[in-house]
Amino acid sequence: MLEVAERNQVVYLRVPEPVRLGEASTRLAWEITDACAQIEERDRPPAAVALISGGGAFCVVAPRSAADCDAADPAWAEATAALARLGPPVVAAVGGDAVGPAWELALACDLRLAAAEAHLGSPEVRWGRIPAAGGTQRLARALGPTAALRLLLLGEVLAAPAALELGLVHRLAPASELEARLEELLNGLRAGAPIALGYAKEAVHRAVDLPLADGLRLEADLAALLQTTRDRAEGIRAFLERRPPRFEAR
Repeated sequence: MLEVAERNQVVYLRVPEPVRLGEASTRLAWEITDACAQIEERDRPPAAVALISGGGAFCVVAPRSAADCDAADPAWAEATAALARLGPPVVAAVGGDAVGPAWELALACDLRLAAAEAHLGSPEVRWGRIPAAGGTQRLARALGPTAALRLLLLGEVLAAPAALELGLVHRLAPASELEARLEELLNGLRAGAPIALGYAKEAVHRAVDLPLADGLRLEADLAALLQTTRDRAEGIRAFLERRPPRFEAR
């Protein structure tokens, strides 16, 4: 169901066709969790992880009833959390509607590229449910409580351009050009040092829960640790040899 491939320092997690909530989504959830565990076990991180889905929806077909919402097994929350825990930057290429659990999965990613025709949101309150895979918490951290409450309490599903205006999506592209635009974004990440990318991500994510003084100490500690890595050594060699650095993912 989940296709895993690696190319030029990026691990691609591809869902060829969206699945329906229920047994199929539970299987997909465990496959995503297992793939994330294998990435975490690597000695050297990739520059990025890309989550891509084919078909008219992003990974999972949108719920249309309370029964659909209830069919989102707790394994789905595990998969979403596993994706959010990854050290490398994670990019979601949202080629179709990301509604309900699919939107929670996209919110767990660090960068979101969406097809201009896509719709995104969490309408679960319409059926007497709420997002149960981190959607309330990640949306509040992304937007602040006021805007998050508006979307969650009204069950709003946004068109991709409106999500871009709110900062929930970082770039838009026509569906036919989505993967080309994804590669452009990934090339920007490939140009960075994998360890530095991971440390920058860690510093930003932990800043949400830390007082400023503690966040500054964390930043200083990570910067000091970075001085001991192979990435820094390659950066210095590249500077002295007047060439672009060649960072390796393994």
